[in-house]
Amino acid sequence: MKIEGEIKKILVIDDDAQIRGLLHRILSKAGYRPATAPGGLSALEMLKKDRPDLVILDSKMPGMDGLQTLKKIREFDKELPVIMLTGYATGQMQISALKLGVNDFLMKGTSSDRFLKTIEDVLERQRVLAARKKPPGKVLGRVMVVDDEESVRKLIKRALAEHNYEVRLASSGEEALEILKSGEWLPEVIVLDINMEGMDGLVALKEIRSLKKNINVIMMTGSGDSSYRQQALELGAVDCFKKPVNLEELELNIRIRGLGDTSSRTEEI
Repeated sequence: MKIEGEIKKILVIDDDAQIRGLLHRILSKAGYRPATAPGGLSALEMLKKDRPDLVILDSKMPGMDGLQTLKKIREFDKELPVIMLTGYATGQMQISALKLGVNDFLMKGTSSDRFLKTIEDVLERQRVLAARKKPPGKVLGRVMVVDDEESVRKLIKRALAEHNYEVRLASSGEEALEILKSGEWLPEVIVLDINMEGMDGLVALKEIRSLKKNINVIMMTGSGDSSYRQQALELGAVDCFKKPVNLEELELNIRIRGLGDTSSRTEEI
């Protein structure tokens, strides 16, 4: 469903004047701002002057057909969403269109409800993708995530990377210590699981403290034993989270540690 007050411009490209008129009426009634073009060449000129939010493109047109038009569009606009409108749907045509970056297909003669629902779905997918593509920003800080569960490591890394943290992963306490001892990459914060195979998190925390006093260590535990938290704090951890970890709270906890630009860090272990 469209956001209230948001008017999306949609360009309809079709050589059939009746279809162009019908789609123009449907789109206008639905609250969109439609424009029409009778063929690929005229559409390309329009697209270069005024970019729409979405294109409805007929697959079979005289002169420059839909696939040729789509190929030309992709030469100067990789992101513009395009829905291919077709009276026939061969597998080869669909494969060719998908390779050129078509976003969806619609058969001619489909209901207006289905037509509008497809448009809404494509626009919503584009909105979500655009929201995920955040411009690169200043690195907030370096964080090491230490956990013997790969899924947990990757989940936390993905969440922190979205906030512009530089994240490095370690699958054990031993691996984390090797990274720290090398001195090639030093984090400001370590997120460390307590219950791990081999060297457990509390032992690893003690070793980390003997190597580097000023690294903030945040512990995690899936155990209900409250003594683990107390031991972690006594060994110098700044906090201890219960699994499953609330990722928003974890990121906030990391941020309040005062992380900043890490480029000037030259300390050696």
